[in-house]
Amino acid sequence: MTRFPSTPVILRSAIAWRGLRFVVLLGVLLGADAVEAGWDPFQKAQRAAARGEAAMAAGDSLKAIEQFLKAQALAPDDPNIRMAVGEAFYENEEFNSALAQFSAVAQNEESYPGSGDALYNAGNAAFRAGDYQTALDIYSRAVARGSRDADLLHNLELTQSILENSESQEESQPGDESQDGEEQEQQDQEQQQEQQEQQEQQEQEQQEQQEQEQQEQPEQEQGEEEEQPEPEESEQEEEEQPEPETAPADSSAVDPPPALADSTLALPEGMTPQQAMRLLDALDHDEEELRKSIQRRLRGGNTESKHDW
Repeated sequence: MTRFPSTPVILRSAIAWRGLRFVVLLGVLLGADAVEAGWDPFQKAQRAAARGEAAMAAGDSLKAIEQFLKAQALAPDDPNIRMAVGEAFYENEEFNSALAQFSAVAQNEESYPGSGDALYNAGNAAFRAGDYQTALDIYSRAVARGSRDADLLHNLELTQSILENSESQEESQPGDESQDGEEQEQQDQEQQQEQQEQQEQQEQEQQEQQEQEQQEQPEQEQGEEEEQPEPEESEQEEEEQPEPETAPADSSAVDPPPALADSTLALPEGMTPQQAMRLLDALDHDEEELRKSIQRRLRGGNTESKHDW
């Protein structure tokens, strides 16, 4: 009898199989008499069970399951066949199916003497399926029935220990998950803040660039205007240049000499406006003196002239 619930208890399975072999042998001995008496379905069930037993002995659990299920279909109420089906499922590591077969047999406590074995095997199947709470419940039922088997008590304590450790891990796990959640939330906030700062920095750089472009545009226009100062000054000087004064209209006035008229022609090349102004002032002065001299002569005044014309 194994102490770890990895396989059904071999000794107890052998007890169940011993009963099954007796039934099969009985069917074979009856032979034709059993068929005549209407035992044909039962005989077929026993033959299928015998084939299943042979497959189990050969290590072919799949074939054993097939034959045992045929036997069970012919004799659904036979607990020995059901136990054989459960053991075949267990050997094939189909633990939930084995649990269903063993549990069904374990319910027949009063009618089937091997129900204690079925209950123990059901606990082992639940344990192997990873359903430790169900395994603990089944082992506890077996103890409640009065069983004090050492393997049963060992498996019961082992299952209790596993469940206690699992509960302690579950109690500590929420705190870890909460801590992980807080760290993840903090990382998300930091990442969001970093993205927001980058976006604000980009917007600020774009705004500064626009302001710089707007500031450079008037300066560029002003620079273009300042590149042409000479033509403007020249035009302004031409506009501010006074026109030469002319004598008032007089019937006795005479036209100035042709040389005087020619002096108002365009300036020679290389002459500055200042030089031209001085020349005009001198010409104006000479013109005024000439006018006064002519008027004096016409009035009979001093005929002498200060100038030799």
